[in-house]
Amino acid sequence: MTDYIRTREFTPNTLLALRQLVNGIGDEISIFKLLKNVPQDRIRNFRNDMYLSQRSVATDAEIRTATDFRGRLGRFEELQEARR
Repeated sequence: MTDYIRTREFTPNTLLALRQLVNGIGDEISIFKLLKNVPQDRIRNFRNDMYLSQRSVATDAEIRTATDFRGRLGRFEELQEARR
């Protein structure tokens, strides 16, 4: 999945990898029911898997919008900090 996110080149393995990732997330959700119930030692992997699955299905426009928003938010926070 990380190769696809980086290159945006769809290969036969891309869909299989996404399916495995989403199935793994589904299995974890069925076990723990809520994110707050996921054990601390598994939280990082669980959140990373959720991020990878979301990033892989996001359109390029959505990614640009989110990146632009993060940049604007960062500049806003810098301005707020400078005013203090």
